[in-house]
Amino acid sequence: MTEPSDEPHASRERVNLEDKAEVAFWCSRWGVSEDALRQAVLKRGPMVVNVGRELTGIPPQD
Repeated sequence: MTEPSDEPHASRERVNLEDKAEVAFWCSRWGVSEDALRQAVLKRGPMVVNVGRELTGIPPQD
């Protein structure tokens, strides 16, 4: 989930909900709405791997 992106603003490790371009990038990347992205970040935190697992249904690793 942390492969390099074509979007210069997108972090490889964290989802920054304050950056509109980054939000658009991650929404497109996972095929979800902004609301779904925000809910996943609220539930699992900003780490890309955890947000991706939440959005794809893969259980988080503890």
